Formats: sequence, C-alpha cells, structure tokens
Amino acid sequence: MKAELNSEQANVEREQTCRNADLDAAIREKNELLGMAAHDLRNPLGVIVGAAELLSDELGDSVREENRELISRVTSSAEFMLRLIDNLLDYSKIEAGRLELHLDPVDVADLIRQNVAFNSILASKKGVTLRFESEGPPALLMLDSRRFRQMHQQSDQPRADVFTR
Repeated sequence: MKAELNSEQANVEREQTCRNADLDAAIREKNELLGMAAHDLRNPLGVIVGAAELLSDELGDSVREENRELISRVTSSAEFMLRLIDNLLDYSKIEAGRLELHLDPVDVADLIRQNVAFNSILASKKGVTLRFESEGPPALLMLDSRRFRQMHQQSDQPRADVFTR
C-alpha cells in the first residue's frame, strides 16, 4: 500500500513538473509574441505621430480649425497608442525579469505639486479647491520618474514603493 502511494505521488510530481515546464514555455512564447507585436505596432504609430506633427508645423495657420483639431486628435491618439505599446513592452520586460529602472533624486514636493495641478481641474468641477504648501529643504526620493508617471497615469492609487529603492 505504501509503495503504491509513493509511486502514485511520484507520478503526480512528474506530471506537475511537466505541466510547469509547459506553462513556462507558454509564458515565454506569450512574452516573445507581445514583444514582437509591440515593436511591429510601434514603428507605424511613430510614423503617424511624426507625419501629423509635420502636417501641423508645415501647414500652420493655413489649416481650417476643424482640420487642425483633427490633426491634433490623430497625434494624441497615436501618442496614446504608443504609451500603451510601451506598457506592453514593459510588461514583457517585467515578466522576463529584465525591467531596468533609472533612478534619480526627485523632489517629493514637486511630485505633489504636479499631482495637485493635475487633479485641481477635476476637483474644481466638484467645487473643491486643492492647495499644497511646502516648507524647508527639498525631500528627495530616489525613483524612476518615467515609470512613476506611467504608473500614476494607470492607477487611482499611486504606489511609489514599487519604483523606489
């Protein structure tokens, strides 16, 4: 009976090991596919952004207002898509354990001022006034500013601890 249970347990462990290997392979393939798709999408979107900006610069004031607005929408939509693609690439890097952080000292008061400025527009629509005052020397925080902004734009609850050391 004991030998039978040991044999059954060994079989279950072998099956689990095979499943884990299959799962790891599937995750690697998914990450490679995400990376390739993101890179393939990034190039044409970059061309769209560049072309829209060129049109806007070259045509300047000669463009009717509605066309200028259309060019602006094309540019902002393509830039938004580029940010989404960057997020996909970052996700692939995180999954592969290859995300690099570029830490720099950042003044916490400046981060709060930027956040207050951004949220003041929404707050004012609800009759709320936001104000921030800071005294004393700058309090510096080591973080990756780009990742912090990226994370803040995607979350209602910023988590700076993820991007600091």
